[in-house]
Parts: sequence; structure tokens; C-alpha cells
Amino acid sequence: MSLLYVPWHVDFNSPTVSCDCLAHAYGNAADHPDRERRYPSDMTDTEWAAVRPLLPVPAWLKGRGGRPEGYCHRQLLDTIRYLVAGGISWRAMPADFPDWGRVYAFFRRRREHGLIAEVHDRLRGTVREREGREAEPTAGIIDAQSVKAAASVPAVSRGYDGGKKVPDRKRHIVTDTLGLLLAVAVTAANIGARDAAAGLLIRLRRPHRDITLVWADGGYTGSLVGWCRDQLALTLEIVKRTDDMAGFVVLPRRWVAERTFAWLMNSRRLARDYETLPATSEARIRWSVVTRSSPFSAWRLAWGLAGVAGVGLVVIGPEAALDVVGVAAGLGSAATMALGVTLTKRWGRPAGAGPAAFAGWQLTAGACSCCLSPSLSRGRRPSWTFPPRSATSGSVWSAGCSPSCCGSAA
Repeated sequence: MSLLYVPWHVDFNSPTVSCDCLAHAYGNAADHPDRERRYPSDMTDTEWAAVRPLLPVPAWLKGRGGRPEGYCHRQLLDTIRYLVAGGISWRAMPADFPDWGRVYAFFRRRREHGLIAEVHDRLRGTVREREGREAEPTAGIIDAQSVKAAASVPAVSRGYDGGKKVPDRKRHIVTDTLGLLLAVAVTAANIGARDAAAGLLIRLRRPHRDITLVWADGGYTGSLVGWCRDQLALTLEIVKRTDDMAGFVVLPRRWVAERTFAWLMNSRRLARDYETLPATSEARIRWSVVTRSSPFSAWRLAWGLAGVAGVGLVVIGPEAALDVVGVAAGLGSAATMALGVTLTKRWGRPAGAGPAAFAGWQLTAGACSCCLSPSLSRGRRPSWTFPPRSATSGSVWSAGCSPSCCGSAA
């Protein structure tokens, strides 16, 4: 691991400093004007505060020679993020960014020395700890995706995936149970999933010694399962479709890797493979994941609260009053629904149960729980006659709750 940024305060060479990166502190970045942050891909101050301690110290600052950097590190990172998100070429970079040659040299150095993977791994550990998990995962999901390539991709690194009928290249990834990237490899599309999985799992095993279980689809069956058990001490568990499944079905665990591929498709640079070297494609994938692994944004909370307020304005009438019991019941139902969604994602649908039957049992269990609560608190209701107030009150009454329990919403 390389050294990290110095966490303490530094004295800047220029009296007017717009950034706290080391290129401004000790280099010549202050000689270039600052740019206005106007693009959606630009890092916010919160994102920069999270990324800055993860960047390595430049060689010129450690006394190993070289010229001090003349461009702001934050501007260089914003340029790479813009390229990955927008899908443009290096030479089509907007004029307010640093020169594309400088940015490409910055990107290439970090790709060749593995610094992009190092920053990505440190940020992944931070995100896992924020979600209440250990920094190092113990299980993963492996999958592959075939993508078309641009005409600039050499023929030696292209192929044809006969199973998916897609030419050019294939991306092999391993994610944790949150969908965060653990390992990635880019090969020609004619390389099978089992053939590429051996090298990918070896690459996974070196930095992640705690992983003991990896889920995979039916394409990884065969001798690979025994090879993983004997050579890597890994349990490769195959999640297969059953014979009664028709059409698209969300399978346990496998959907996590599919969701990660969907996240990658949000970066337009990854809609196709434009890179000459497979290593550059792998670096682009890591940059895309780093862009999406941003800290929590206050705007998301604000939009959520605005949505709740909008629903309240539509539903609540002028005679409505706050009911503590109703608020508690609403919070309890939301917590119950969240628990049900979490358990469904963790355990999956029972074997042999179709989507309609599974949804029916969920609705039945929910109706029973709604009937049980008022029965315990207010006793058995003598009849199920609906009060002639409104359709909403009748729906609430049929669920077993009186209108006063849920507030005066009629």
C-alpha cells in the first residue's frame, strides 16, 4: 500500500488557494486558474473530503525525483469522471478542464501502478462499514457480461460469444453481497465463463482471504467447483433455475451481480468497450464504481421528505388531526414492510412457489397481522358493517383497523 495524504494542516505557497490537494499545497497547481464546477459528474465538497485521504502521495513529494505537479488533483479527478460518465473521447474534453494529455498521463500512471484499484478498495471498505458490515467481505457473487466493442479495439482481444450471440469482449466481475466490486477481468468474448473464472478467483483470493463462499449461475458448473474447493478453499455454490420457472425470474443472490452490471451501464463510456487495452477497460470499470460509491447526499433526503409532504397534501383533509397511535402504526407498518423486503432478498422465494402464490401468501400474512392488532387492543368487533363515510374508511375498516386508529383521514 502506498502512503496516504497527510491529514494535518499545511501551509500553501500561494496566498489565494481554491483547493486543499497536495498539488496546490506543495506543487504549482495554484499557477493555473480554477474552474467553475458545472457538470453533474463533478465531485461535491463532501465527495472530495471522502476521496482526498485515499489518494497516494506523489513521488516528487517523497523525494524520489520528478517535477511537481502543475494541475489540481480534484480537477484531474473531475475530468476522468466526466469522461467515464459522458462517454466522450480524450481529445473531445471541454476547454475548462486541464489539457487532455495531462489528464491521460495522470490516469495512465495510476492504472499501471495499481493506484486506481487501491483507492477503489479503500473506498469500498468505507462504504461497507457505513452500511454496518465488516470492511472485508466473506462471500461474493461471480458473473459475466458480453459487450460490443468499438472499431478501435484490436482484433487480438476480440471474440464472439456464441451463447449470447454478442461479439467482441466480455466483462467478468465478482461482487460482494451489497453489489460492490471485488475483482474484475476483461477478456475476448469467446473466452468462456469457466475458463476466465479460474484466473479471476485467484485474483480475488489474494487480497480477500476472508471470502469462503461464492455464488454463481449454471455457466460455472463442472470441474470448476471441485477446483475451487481444492485449490482456493472456496465453496462455489451454483444457483440454478428450476424447471417450473418461465420467463424472467429474479434468482437469489444472482440478481446482485446483475444489478452491478446495470449500475455500470449508467456510465456511457461503458455502454461499449472503446479501450485498446483490457487493463484500461478494467480501470474504467473501477472508476465508474468509484463514481457511484459517493457518500450520502442531503438532496436525496430532501427529495424524499418533499415526496412525503406531497402525499400528505393530497390525502389529508382540513379536518385531519395528528394521532400518536396512527403515527406509531404507520411507522410500525413501514418497518414491517422493510423487514419483509430485506428477508425476501436474503432468502429468496421458496422452491416450487410461483410469483402469484408467493405474493398471495404475503398479502394473506399482512391482512392477518392488520386484523390481529386492533383485536388485541380493542377487543373483537361485533360486525363488519362499513360506516357510510367514504371508500377509504371502508377499506381501512375491512383491514381490521378503525378510522380513529389511523387518524381522521376520511
